[in-house]
Amino acid sequence: MVAAKQLATEPLRQQLPPSISSRTTLSVSAEIVGNIMQSISISAARSPATKAQHVVSSSKVTSNTSLPPAAPIVAKLFKTPQCATGGQNVSKVHNDLSDTVSSLNLQPIPRQELIKSVDSNAKNTQPAISIEVLKPGVYTGSSVYTEEISLLANQVQTGLQARVAPIPIDDCTGGVYYLRTKNRRLTAVFKPADEEPYALNNPKSFQKPEQAPSVSGIRQGIAPEDAAVREAVAYLLDHQHFAKVPTTMLASLYHPAFHYHASESLHRKIGSVQAYVPHQDTADDVGVSMFRASDVQAIAMLDIRLANQDRHGGNILVVEPTALVSSTSGTMTKAQTGKQVSLIPIDHGACLPRVSALSETCFLWLFWPQAKQPFSRAALEYIAALDAHHDLQLLEANLPSGHHLEREAALTLHVCTALLKFCSLDLKMTAHDIGMLMCRDEIVSQKDLSPSVLEMMVASTLIDAAVLKSEVLLRLEDKQRGMQAVAFNKQTQAQGKAWSNYVAIFMQTFRRMLASNLTAK
Repeated sequence: MVAAKQLATEPLRQQLPPSISSRTTLSVSAEIVGNIMQSISISAARSPATKAQHVVSSSKVTSNTSLPPAAPIVAKLFKTPQCATGGQNVSKVHNDLSDTVSSLNLQPIPRQELIKSVDSNAKNTQPAISIEVLKPGVYTGSSVYTEEISLLANQVQTGLQARVAPIPIDDCTGGVYYLRTKNRRLTAVFKPADEEPYALNNPKSFQKPEQAPSVSGIRQGIAPEDAAVREAVAYLLDHQHFAKVPTTMLASLYHPAFHYHASESLHRKIGSVQAYVPHQDTADDVGVSMFRASDVQAIAMLDIRLANQDRHGGNILVVEPTALVSSTSGTMTKAQTGKQVSLIPIDHGACLPRVSALSETCFLWLFWPQAKQPFSRAALEYIAALDAHHDLQLLEANLPSGHHLEREAALTLHVCTALLKFCSLDLKMTAHDIGMLMCRDEIVSQKDLSPSVLEMMVASTLIDAAVLKSEVLLRLEDKQRGMQAVAFNKQTQAQGKAWSNYVAIFMQTFRRMLASNLTAK
């Protein structure tokens, strides 16, 4: 592997990794198919000024039985994800069957109505303490994500209706809150987008410097307030619940406990809501000998696909295997040392940076012995079924309107999926081998280090003559569509042939780079 890395590095060292100056939002011009979350509206009792269609009675909650059947979204290998719970570290967690609530009335709320309601509330009255799940961009009627999300949203709403206040989490760079049920049991973790590092209402010291208005978010290639959508993306792309990413959704919440120091008035906050996983330890607290190879490889595969910029021991939860089936006990005693446990990955806001900003890719599992073992047969079958085009269609269908990835982030998914498939299936590389191609040689002082092999292959692809020509055509089409020629980050769901052509030429060139630089000679 070392020889392969040296072989790949030499012909590329002469080229500096350029960055694309233009960015655009993801929207793939392909047929949108099933497995789509439903719109969910859940509200506590409101003032008469609040629109009636946003209210669901807490005493009578009904389910919509007229949903059309779901259609398969990807290869048959990807079955429906199983529900899990996720979150941060707490020593005592209790479960109560009385917390269970009935199904929800799945009434779609147009985004314009949601915004109108938020504006009206801000001007006329204090917003209702409630949760409103943002509807997906395409409404086709799926029962898969609806079941998981409605259960989680119901549990959150019971606590909000009972006036159980969110609990701020101090040891985070952004504003993060535990959400609880009416019985005060932890059920979810809420991360408001406007409280992310360098965002407007960040409650910590991570404010954008006035002398550096162009500063990125907490990671390069990810803008402030863009981490929330990536949390939902990681859940949606964890097909078959292979890596066990907890149920995650984008929602609008209001509670006076949230941070509003830079806002003129109280308002609803949009952010990610992730199911809380009862646990006592993280990967930093226990020996790696307790980890299953299948769990480590599943997390590694997810991190490679998403180019995770922040995989450390604190965001891999250590859970008893039985807790995944029945979460009646969320504790783990030191007497269990030596017993194999299950790993749950959380905190995916630093995934899928722009393809020109991969310098901070970092994997804690890189030197774990399980990552150096050959991929299992199940893992290889899973990898073989991956398709970035289908993944982007899935995101297009399930992400709420106005909450999409940038084009360069979509390109990162294409690149990293191709890298994982080629290296594991064709070259028989391990997760460790692939990670070494993606990460720089040292963890510290990354700004002064040479680019990784992946960074240099991407840089060479970006300056390829055919790719540059297709980018010119893409900008011309964007101009004709009323977009700024240099604004690759404009959010629009309409895509044309020029973008599809750009992706095709870029990936054809990148695959050629893979073959020429990684294949043993």
